[in-house]
This record gives sequence, structure tokens and C-alpha cells, in this order.
Amino acid sequence: MEKEMKISSPLHICKVQQPDATVYKVHNLFHALALLALLYYRASSFHVLPTLPWALITASELLLCFLWLLRQPFRWHPVYRTVFSERLPGDDELPAVDVFICTVDPNKEPTLEVMYTVVSAMSLDYPPEKLSVYLSDDAGSSLTLYAIHEAASFASFWVPFCRIYRIGTICPDAFLSGSASVHGDDDTSLRSMDFISELEKMKSKYEVFKERVGRAKEKLETWLQDRPRLIQDKESIFTLQVLTRRRSALSLARMNDDLLQLRSCYGNSNKFIASLHHCNPISGGISSDELLQEAQILTSCSYEKDTQWEGISLPPMVEDYFSGFIMHCRGWKSVYYEPSKPAFLGSSTISFNESMIQNLRWNSGLFEVCLSSFCPIIYGVSRMSIPQAMAYGYYAFQPLYSFPLLCYATTPQLCLLNGVSLYPKVSNPWFIIFAISCISSLSQHLSEVLLCGDSLRTWWNEQRTWMIKSVVSYTLSCVDVIMKRIGIREANFMLTSKVINEEQVEKYKKGIFDFRGSKLFQVILATLVTINMVSLVGGLARVVFEASYDDMFVQISPLLAGDREKEMKNTSPLHVCKVQQPDAIIYKVHNLFHAIALLALLYYRVSSFDVLPTLPWALVTASELLLCFL
Repeated sequence: MEKEMKISSPLHICKVQQPDATVYKVHNLFHALALLALLYYRASSFHVLPTLPWALITASELLLCFLWLLRQPFRWHPVYRTVFSERLPGDDELPAVDVFICTVDPNKEPTLEVMYTVVSAMSLDYPPEKLSVYLSDDAGSSLTLYAIHEAASFASFWVPFCRIYRIGTICPDAFLSGSASVHGDDDTSLRSMDFISELEKMKSKYEVFKERVGRAKEKLETWLQDRPRLIQDKESIFTLQVLTRRRSALSLARMNDDLLQLRSCYGNSNKFIASLHHCNPISGGISSDELLQEAQILTSCSYEKDTQWEGISLPPMVEDYFSGFIMHCRGWKSVYYEPSKPAFLGSSTISFNESMIQNLRWNSGLFEVCLSSFCPIIYGVSRMSIPQAMAYGYYAFQPLYSFPLLCYATTPQLCLLNGVSLYPKVSNPWFIIFAISCISSLSQHLSEVLLCGDSLRTWWNEQRTWMIKSVVSYTLSCVDVIMKRIGIREANFMLTSKVINEEQVEKYKKGIFDFRGSKLFQVILATLVTINMVSLVGGLARVVFEASYDDMFVQISPLLAGDREKEMKNTSPLHVCKVQQPDAIIYKVHNLFHAIALLALLYYRVSSFDVLPTLPWALVTASELLLCFL
């Protein structure tokens, strides 16, 4: 009975964050109305502005509105989950789990760091007979092969150590380089004499492991003499695609007894199908030569012919995005889980050059999906929910931020230099629409950054980084894909370096940007900065000379307000002005009462800070402050 209750009871419950959802929906409705008004103004000003600047700015604003719309599902339905770990079934009922680790170049991805990941995956708190760890090395490096042999040897000691003493920090480098209490491993067994003795032995084994992997290049030649031959297949391009075949539909294969249907999914390899169906590796009665032959068949590009996978080629730049999209299109469900203690941590790029290369690679792959027959807003809408298709579509269309950002970085500035106003005067009521749209967008991002526990400086850096990525990485990724499409260049997998540079790390910690890198990246930024500086100086000179502050306010920094007007050409007045005194008194008395009411309202908001939830209070208070200001 208890077993049946465990099976029927959910492992987690999901609840909508209703206050946050309501605030987001109200804000998005408000923002959408502002955008519609802005687009109406653009359409109605067609005959007023020069055609080319009008067309560029209008196209930019339309594209930004489209991308904003695609992004709304991320915020539309925020949820939180309560997990019941005590309801997990016993080890014998848990499903098999495969962990795939990918590496490409041992010179850019430190071999020791990769081995830490492998050993950590092997140490997961999961039934060992149901846990399989795969290392995909697209470089086929002998160095990686030697290192994985050493990692397996070290893991034979480390994994039992983690299981016996219930180690929470399973990465050997993270655990052995600091105290247990620092990493949250405060179990009493970690303070026993037995544990301390075993810990010292483990540290010795760990140092030997690091030393052997570090000197791998010196030992390779001797070590390889007695090793089995490697599988080499000229047709195999990306091993991950082969591994994804196994990952993408394991549950289907394990529940399906129809051999013909299984072959339509996985091809004609009986051994491969058997390994999927029985949830364990092939073992017993199979020679090494047979396994090698079978592996060569599986890694062949022709293996997928006449299967459901035929025609689905993973873009090498974003194979994780695309494989997830295809699996969700086929009915898979995912849950986003973010534990208080991170389960896995990875290394991120911290230099300008590597960051731009990484974003260029990612966005090239995303834009390829956008232009392919698998475009999410076309292929996905009939296979998944519309909000999910929109969310996938946002990432696929993300490189298109390059066009509006480049236009905003050049068109208003050049128009300022030539005395052309692209925006309404400050005294024009339409100016309020542009101000509201800008403030609304920036305040939403700011509130999200602050609610995540980050600072105002983080928000400012994210804004700057987004602009730099848009005009550099996104632009080059679009150009890269277009050049591939017309056959000018071939696909190229650009790998970022994961080698740690201590000098860059120190600068990164201090918040210092290091812009050294590719000249191509620097030329784009330098050109835009030059255009902006020249336009600012020339535009300021024109504005001061013509006193056209009201016309050019949006296109220039509002630092020169208050300059004197030109002298009157005629000393004799052309008209006489009289104050409508009764009306003026009525307006002033009314405005005084209204101002007192607004001050009382703001006082109530300030005093209710500790009573209301932070996000709703902040958004409503900011809205009321802005309305009072206007």
C-alpha cells in the first residue's frame, strides 16, 4: 500500500507565482500600448521625415517589437516548484541515466578540467549500475584517451570515498582544495578520525592523478604501444549526433517491443537496439572486433537512412538547442530545476575576444535554425504550445538584434549631424510615448537584476555587454550564415579557449573590461565610436548655433538646456498677452489639492515598503512616481 502511494504521489508540485504573474501582465499590457502608440506615430510621420532615415528607424522599431513579443512567454507564467525527495522510488525502480560530456580540443579545453567533470559525473549519488558516463572527443586526441584512463583509475578510489562518507561536493578539485564546511559537507562523519585518515590518503592519490595527467604528453608514446586501436571513420563528423540518437528517445525504446518501429527510430543495429531496450550496456559473448565493427556502423552518416532521424542534421554550433527543440516537438516534457547549491558549475569566457567568438558561434547556429525548415515559429507551432514555440523562436531570431542596434548606433547620430530630427519635440505630447517606452524597458530589466540579488552596476554592465554583442557578434553571425548560404564560405566550428589566465581573472574580479582581441571586432566598435563622437561634436555645434534644443533633445545629451534664445528681430510686439485670471485661480487651487493628495499617496507607499511583496511594491511605486513627475 505504501509503495502504491509513493508511485501515485507526485515528486513535485507546481504553483504559479500569481502576484508576479499579475504584475508582469499589467506591465506588459502597459508596454504594449506604448509600443502601438509609438508605431502609430512612426506611420503618421512618414511624410515629414526623409525617407531613408524614416525607413531604417521604423524597420528597427518593428523588429524590436517583434523580438519583444517573442520574449513574453518567458515572463508570462512564472512558477515555483516544491520537491518531495522522500517520495523517490527505490534504486531498483529508478530509470537509467546517461551523462554525455563533450570535448573538442585539449589545447583550448584543459584536459584536467575535463577529467574533473568525468570523475564528478561518475560520483553522482545514483545507482552505479544505472549510470553511464560518455566522453565524446571530436578531436580523437590520444592525450584525452590517456587522461580518461587515469581518470577511471582515480575514480575507482574517489567514487567509493564519496559514497561511504556521503560527500556532497563530488568534484575532487573543489572538495580537496578547501574545507568540507566551506562546501556544505558538514555531516558528523566528515569529522571522524577514520574520515580524516582516508582524506589524507585521497589527497595523495589526487596529487598523483593531477601529476600524471599534467605530464601526459611525456608518457603517451610508451603508453599507447599496448592500447587497442581507435575507431576511425571518415564519414563521422560530430560524435554528439550519434550520442543524441541514444539520448533523445530512451524511454520510447525501453517501453517498445515492436522491432520494426525500433528500427525506424534507431536503424538496423540489433546490438544498439538491444542496449537501448534492456537499459544496460552490451556485455557477454561479443568480441572486441565485433564491437569495433558495430561502432563504425553506428558512427557512419549513412546509418540514419530510412529512419525517423533522416534529414534531421544537428547544427554543430547549437546542437544542444536544436536537439532540445526536436525532443520537445516530439512530446518530451522538461522541468527547470535550480537547487540552492549548484549541481554543476562550468567555466565561462571572461575576455572580450573569447566572449565575442563564443557568441558568434552560438548565434551563427541559432540563425541557421531560423532560416531552415525547422524555424520554431513555423515548424514548432503545430508540434508544441505556441508560448513554447515563441520562446524557442526568440533565441533563433536573437541575432536580428544586430540590425536595429546598428541603426540606432548610426542613423540618429548622422541625422543629428545634418540637423534632421527623428523624434518628436520635448514639448510635443508624443515625446511622452518614447520616454515611457524607454523607461518601461529599462526598469523591467533593472527590477529583474535587483530581484536576483545583483547590483545596479551589474545591470549597467549587462546593458553595455548586450549592446556590444549586438553590434559585433550578432552582426558577424548574420553575415557568416548568409555567406554560408550563398556558398562563399564553409561551416567552421570556432572553439573558445577554457585555459585560465590569472591576469584576466584578476581584471574580471575588479570589473575591468579587457578589449584586446580580434582586429575585426575592434574595427566595428572603433568605427561606431568614431561616428558617435564626430556626430556629437558636430551636432552640438549645430544645436548651439541654431538653438534647436527642443527638436534634437532625444538625439543629444540634455546637458545644454537653458541657453539664451536668439534676440528678437523686431523690438515692437506683434501681439499682446493677457492672463485669464479666474481660470488661473481655479487651476492653481485644484492643482494644490491634487498635489497634497499625491504627496499623501507617496507617503503611504513609502510607509508600506515592509508590508507588501518587494517586486509589486517597487513596480507600482515607480509607476506612481513617474506619473507624478509627468
